[in-house]
Amino acid sequence: MQHHTHNKIKSGFTLAEVLITLGVIGVVAAITMPTLISHHRAKVFEAQLKKAYSSISNATRMLVAQGMSPYDDFSYDNKVAERPEILMNQTEIYAKLMLGKVCENDNFVRKCGIDSTKKFLNLTGTTGIHLGPISANKAFMLNDGTCILVANYHWFIVDINGPKKGPNRVGYDIHTFKITPDNNVKPVPEGDHDTRICTLSSKESTDIYLGYGCTPYAVMNKNPDGDGDYWHDFLGL
Repeated sequence: MQHHTHNKIKSGFTLAEVLITLGVIGVVAAITMPTLISHHRAKVFEAQLKKAYSSISNATRMLVAQGMSPYDDFSYDNKVAERPEILMNQTEIYAKLMLGKVCENDNFVRKCGIDSTKKFLNLTGTTGIHLGPISANKAFMLNDGTCILVANYHWFIVDINGPKKGPNRVGYDIHTFKITPDNNVKPVPEGDHDTRICTLSSKESTDIYLGYGCTPYAVMNKNPDGDGDYWHDFLGL
């Protein structure tokens, strides 16, 4: 009886082929990762902004349902220095409704990570404005790290990722909302008080108020300078 031996042919990748493949994967990853990270960051910023907007709006509606008028009850005619208890009262009420922690004490309470000697940068990042004059040192923190400053003009200045994280730049992670006379909460528009037209047409602008009117575009995710969206095409995240 004859025995037939079958030779098994083994196939595989050579070391050179494996190294080339890994090299190609590395190059592709190096090219695509920054884009993916930026895309993720933009989505996180957008989601945090809309969440903060929803939370402030819901708290305002709860006050209205209880027979209060946030616009009238917290109207202090921009004389915060003369009536600081009004602003503190508003801060405490909103913090309680939104399950936040009031930042009390001088210099914005270091416990909340806020320092009134530092500045919120403007949209171009070239300059900024101190926090104190804007918010009269009243703020509260939410459990997710969002910092909400109760400001003049019925404004809420929202740092959507907290002061300890960057870029602490208006139009990026810092946005403005306001209580309207009919007790609704709206993004602060261009031309309201000291806000400017939302644009990056002059990327070296040193206007300290540039960016405070960008929130409506950020909420709608619309590029104020043309076609495209706010977070990717306008900010370039």
